[in-house]
Amino acid sequence: MPSGLGPHPPSRHSQEFQIDFHPTILLFPDLDEEDLHALADDIRAKGLLHPIVLDTDGRIIDGRNRLKACTIAGVEPAYTTYDGDDPSAYALSANVHRRNLTKGQIAMITAKACSLSEHGERLDTVTCCPLKIVKNWF
Repeated sequence: MPSGLGPHPPSRHSQEFQIDFHPTILLFPDLDEEDLHALADDIRAKGLLHPIVLDTDGRIIDGRNRLKACTIAGVEPAYTTYDGDDPSAYALSANVHRRNLTKGQIAMITAKACSLSEHGERLDTVTCCPLKIVKNWF
């Protein structure tokens, strides 16, 4: 299990609970209908391989499209909770490195995320890590 992820919370079926989204995750585009249905077909065939990640307030920080695909596929989603101290950085890192985004899209998302950041830190547009940390890498 990745660092900062805690045990699965109690089952939360999307029809029974209102699920909110962390503001950072809303900066990323939704999958188009074709890709969403392809993901739903894959989840229906293989199950949900990566759980939906929630912050400690119960907001989704990773897995918004997987949740939609689970609903389409009729599969009960699994959840895990990120218990680290920077859910925005987690959401950025998890999505920037997995998505097929242009450098321009990444820069725009990162800039918008910085304006939302609870910590007010500037983030490196390649790593999505705080600049003060990235500078120490070199």
